[in-house]
Amino acid sequence: MVKSTAVQYFWRGDQNNWIAYDKDVCNALEPHFNKSTAKARVDKERYIDFSMDHADVIKNFNKGSLDDEDNVIGIQRRYDDENRRRAIRRVVPEFFGKEKFLILDGFTKKQKEDIINDVELYGGLVSGKFSNAITFVIYNQKDKKNWDANSEILYKAQDAKIPIVDASYIDNCVEEAKVTDSKDYIIELPAKPAPAPAPAPAAAPAPAAAPVADKAAAAKRKQEEEDAANGQPAAKLAKKEDNLQYLQIPILAPSLKDCPSIVEGTEWMGKCVMEGTSDAYPVILKVLERKGNDFSGEIQWLTLNTKTKFRGTLKGTDIEFEEYEIISGEDVEVPMKYSATLVDNLKMTGRSEPEQEPGAEETSECEFTLERNVLKPSKDFDDFKVGVELEGAVYSVKKFKIQVTGRKGAAVEGTITWEDGSSNPIKGKLEGDSIKWQEGANVFDGSLTGNHRVGGNHTQGLFEMGLSK
Repeated sequence: MVKSTAVQYFWRGDQNNWIAYDKDVCNALEPHFNKSTAKARVDKERYIDFSMDHADVIKNFNKGSLDDEDNVIGIQRRYDDENRRRAIRRVVPEFFGKEKFLILDGFTKKQKEDIINDVELYGGLVSGKFSNAITFVIYNQKDKKNWDANSEILYKAQDAKIPIVDASYIDNCVEEAKVTDSKDYIIELPAKPAPAPAPAPAAAPAPAAAPVADKAAAAKRKQEEEDAANGQPAAKLAKKEDNLQYLQIPILAPSLKDCPSIVEGTEWMGKCVMEGTSDAYPVILKVLERKGNDFSGEIQWLTLNTKTKFRGTLKGTDIEFEEYEIISGEDVEVPMKYSATLVDNLKMTGRSEPEQEPGAEETSECEFTLERNVLKPSKDFDDFKVGVELEGAVYSVKKFKIQVTGRKGAAVEGTITWEDGSSNPIKGKLEGDSIKWQEGANVFDGSLTGNHRVGGNHTQGLFEMGLSK
């Protein structure tokens, strides 16, 4: 059975309009796109050519003749005349854009991967731990062995009125291409057990005379309690704004000079093309750790169902790494060395360097291009939108305000106004938990620090800023 998709495919009409394929065709095309199949059948007369990269597809059409070029991913051709062609557009609706999911134990590895893929494809976030920012908890009610491990989180979610739903709710949202009413998918929990009665306290021994230090601490606590009763903490909090010791500046690692975009948590996706046969294999390189200029992680060969470990070094824009161990699958030769160059901090281009032993069968080389998957901005940046005013200060306690005047996806712009009244335009971007903007020659490069705030490096020192409205 073909899995339903909410991804919509369009073909370019004669009136320079985009005409949608019906849902059955979209359901059939999406698996081919994900597997990087060269050809995908539309009907007995037409097929989609997925064999070219984005730039080559665009070259097939007159410059400026296509709108929404970023989403053009292939060409529709006729079997009887391949030169009769139309542009194909793929649009992914991000209806999960405001949702954050927690997936509990109890699913198979494949089931959990499918849920995560659907959530992230349609704009949602998957969290690894419970918080009140979670909007849905996904739970497998049929799994009984993980009840003890899951029950505490489930009751927390119930108390916080966070919907606990079956995984089929995700399928329903995908089928409808929207966040649907979850009432038919809510999982009812058994009654929360009453806490066991506390044992009667043992008789306490007679208290010893308190040392002077304990008396001083008790007096301080008493004074704090009296201050709270008299409303004093509010005045103290107001004073904190001008006191350097209360700035929530994170402890930052030194800036990376070599390949700075290759850091822990980044993913790089693309194809490895074999010399001679031109067979193309889609791969994902995941960086799991970076220490100095050494980095390591996993490589997933999607169509070969194989996952490997790699490790390597970085210098300037040069990259060298080696696949040295197979985690799962068996269709990849290890060890295998690779060399590459980092282009514009967004793309790796390189080739394999197989070591040929005398008398052994020659191993084919491959060329690869991997592009960095841009991280979706954290939900904590939801308030970074037109009309809001955010307050912050650089580490030297030179206060500023930012007026956000524009946001398109992860790109933001606005005006920064300093306490002396001077103001300048700013432009920047949001990525994952990071925020970076530029004010003339001044660069602010920060990340989330907790409590709905960001902090980080500034050209002249450090800065921090609140994200609340």
